[in-house]
Order: sequence, then structure tokens, then C-alpha cells
Amino acid sequence: DLYQGSYPTGTFDVTGIGVQFDDSSTYLSGYQLWPRYTADISPYNPSVVAYPFTAIRDASAIDESGVATMDGKKLEIKGVTHGINLRPAGLQFTIIDEDGDGIGLFLNSSDLGYKYAEGDLITVKGRISQFNGLTQIEPDAIEYESSGNDLAIPVEVSDLGEETESRLVKITSGTMVDPSQWIGSGGSFNVDVRISDEVIVSMRIDSDTEMANQPLPGNT
Repeated sequence: DLYQGSYPTGTFDVTGIGVQFDDSSTYLSGYQLWPRYTADISPYNPSVVAYPFTAIRDASAIDESGVATMDGKKLEIKGVTHGINLRPAGLQFTIIDEDGDGIGLFLNSSDLGYKYAEGDLITVKGRISQFNGLTQIEPDAIEYESSGNDLAIPVEVSDLGEETESRLVKITSGTMVDPSQWIGSGGSFNVDVRISDEVIVSMRIDSDTEMANQPLPGNT
């Protein structure tokens, strides 16, 4: 339990098993002390890891190459949950603040005690990361504040890009390029949608959404 904890501060006693790690003769150095658990450090006063509060716009900022400038930094953000939890074994959803700026949240196999619902206002402490270009926060703690909050108003757009990442957007008058791409068998699939003569966007239907089992909604 010490492995994922913060370092102890101040003066303390430490109990542990004496071991050795010395890969060269005469094997008379490399001695180590291995504490077994938190109780072996007394008193154990863990340091407080700072999570500076950061606006989502700044937490999700990228450079000219699309690389997250806050990658690896521990921050605190606040916003309203949008969508469904796309990872039932853990957490995967989007957080959008009052300015319409959003960021993904991802946790592989835990919910940290938070039971997801769309429209919750939450505060998240965690580490910024990037997965296949998507900037996200990997939470260390989630604090629920309130439920039933207003969702973002969709912004109508004519194309997708960095400026639409993790924002709620709306495309009007799209046409299916190939209706046979709509599988509707319960699995995840992609559908190409033409929104102008020059622009075709990829629409992802995730298996965790109700749409994954629905028939083709029409070509336009």
C-alpha cells in the first residue's frame, strides 16, 4: 500500500526487512530496507499532492502539432458530465464546463466510488494524458457536487477539427455516403456522413449506446 501513496513528511521511525541487491562480487554492498506496509512508517504523514485548479480550456490546450501541453500534469477541473458512460467496467465520458469547453475522462477499471449520471456537476483531480490525439484526464479522485444540471447547448458546425474536440456540436443536413455501413447489430461501427460537397465526417456509433441496436434512421 506504500507503492501508490505519497512520500512521508517530517521525522519518522521505519521498520522493514533488510535485503540486498548487489550484482557484483564481493557482494558486500547494495543493502536495502524494505518496509512492508504503511504501518511500518511511524508516524506516516503523507505529503499532499497539489492539484492546481485549472479551467478546462487550459487543461485541454494543445500546441501547433496537436500535442497536449499539460500532458502528465496533475490538475483539478470542474464541469458537467455529458453522454453515457462508455466503459461500464470503469469510467469514460466527457466533462463540459459553463463555457462549453470539454475534456474526456477515462479510468480503466474503477469508478472511485462515483456512480455516473449525465448532468452531474463534478470536481475531478487527476493527471492529463492523451490517447490517439484525444486529450483526457485520468482521475485520482472524483467529488460529486450536484445532479440535474443544464447540459451544453450544441454548437452547429460544418466540419470537425481540434476546435470541436470534447465539445457538444450539431451537424445539419448530413447524408449517408453508404447506408450499408449502418450495421445496427449491437456492436460498434462507423458511418461516413457527407455534410457538403467537400466534407465527409465519420460518425461513430458505440456499442454501449442504444443506437447500436437500431435500424438505419434514414439516408438524410
